[in-house]
Amino acid sequence: MLLLLWAWLTASTARASSLADTVWLEMRLLGQGYQTRTVAGQLIDRRRISQWVSLRAVRLLGMDGLQLGLQLRIDSDLAAGAELQAGEEDLVDLLAAYASMRDLFGRLDVTLGRQLLLDELGFAQLDGLSAEGRLPGGLVLGVQCGLDVRDRTWLGEEIVELDGVESGEVPAAVLGASLGFQRSWLWAGVQYRRTMLWAEGWPLDDERLGGSASLRLADGTLGLDAGAAYHLARDRLERLRADGFARCDLGRAGSLRIELGLLHERPLFALDSIFNFFSPAPFGELHAGLRWDAGEVLSVRAASFHRLYREADDDASFRGGTVHGGRLEGRLALGRGGHASASASFEQGETGLRWLLCPALRWILMDGRLQLDARALAIGSQDPVQESLSAVTLGSSAGATWRFRRDQAVHATAELNGNRLNPLQFRLLVVLDLAFGLGAGGGET
Repeated sequence: MLLLLWAWLTASTARASSLADTVWLEMRLLGQGYQTRTVAGQLIDRRRISQWVSLRAVRLLGMDGLQLGLQLRIDSDLAAGAELQAGEEDLVDLLAAYASMRDLFGRLDVTLGRQLLLDELGFAQLDGLSAEGRLPGGLVLGVQCGLDVRDRTWLGEEIVELDGVESGEVPAAVLGASLGFQRSWLWAGVQYRRTMLWAEGWPLDDERLGGSASLRLADGTLGLDAGAAYHLARDRLERLRADGFARCDLGRAGSLRIELGLLHERPLFALDSIFNFFSPAPFGELHAGLRWDAGEVLSVRAASFHRLYREADDDASFRGGTVHGGRLEGRLALGRGGHASASASFEQGETGLRWLLCPALRWILMDGRLQLDARALAIGSQDPVQESLSAVTLGSSAGATWRFRRDQAVHATAELNGNRLNPLQFRLLVVLDLAFGLGAGGGET
């Protein structure tokens, strides 16, 4: 599939280069290997390959700011040791397909086609039109309209469903608007988006209102980032966040940075563990950190958090609870392009104790063309409910990256890990990372 797509896109870019100053073609490959257990306790090996293809043509027909974009993702689940389940067949996703015009009349950006919207309200994949205009006085006005792409979902996000109706069967109109104010030291804005799902003549709405702000004072030594999102249709607060920092100059000793913040309900990405587990329920969190930087030689950061989960609305077995944890990380320059780093994390709660320790080394040689990496990993989990799942995993990896051009490289990584639950495993991954530019601004093929 990838080779056929490569041949078609290569021929297309060669023909398109006469219409555009530069045509960029990028291909990326990601391989995943992991094990999972079924409800019956059977251990299944899973192997998955994802390929990303991105094609972008800029300065079409000699017009500054006019460009086309296409992004595809091709997923292949090899499912070693198990038959494919429903919906797990090879899948081609159209992530984006758009035409855009930048700096129209010197003030307006317009995009038409499939695109991804990401703001304080969350994610929205839209087939339609979005525009953003820069008004006098630092105001920025944005509008969005089109149809929601409802057969795809994003991490941590909800999709409004109707009983007995498949999500892709019913068109869902999207209307949105935003207004912002921009200065060198301040950004503040509000966002509104409404999705209208029509079925049998009755609309079902997903309506949200949000706001965000970013403030920098005293030459960047004081800062605050905040945001909130309110679900108007369900009359509840979706998210509230605030993070502030203060940096103090210590002279020859470097600088000290103090961080404080809070989260309420669910963040944009609902991965809330050092093991990247999905959040079982919305939560509130307080966190704090302290960072010391001694120039480019040494950096040390310590952070802690305290999290309170509320009961899950759709899971009667989850009754909420508290979790606290911390993280310590440091980086030391070794000279001649090398540095050592280490991180340690732990979290303790009703689900037991989890901890992680990861020291690493990195060298960048030959003016950045060669990069060498090595790391060790130790992960521990103590589950008081299912003691059979308690284990310590030990692993190590080594890798090399050779960049033979700015956007072209080959990566090779070897790793070895295992614990008492899963046998010792060795993996070798080699990835060719390519990007091509055709035309006046793209250099050689």
